[in-house]
Amino acid sequence: MKKKRKRADHYVKRFDGKRIPLYFESISKALSAEGLCYDPLHKDRKILVDKRLGKRRKLNVIIEEITHAFFFDEPEYKVRKFSAELGKIIYGRFVKKNAIENNED
Repeated sequence: MKKKRKRADHYVKRFDGKRIPLYFESISKALSAEGLCYDPLHKDRKILVDKRLGKRRKLNVIIEEITHAFFFDEPEYKVRKFSAELGKIIYGRFVKKNAIENNED
């Protein structure tokens, strides 16, 4: 009997209307991955993010895997660079300070 998957932690809705379930769960160390994005055009599409990651790393992995969901054919190095830059800004400005600032510098 097929194991029933838990309810998604979140759904990502792409520009083409496709909804991709996002799950926070333990990813096998044998996969050597902190996150995975399955082909968003496939019927079994999904995003996995390792729930054991620290706050900052988890943020970057979430950004990276959602970016893959929108731009699946982009090479890994481009997605990773984009994710690292965006993660650095979000973490430094909003997460680390624990508030969203409404003023401009």
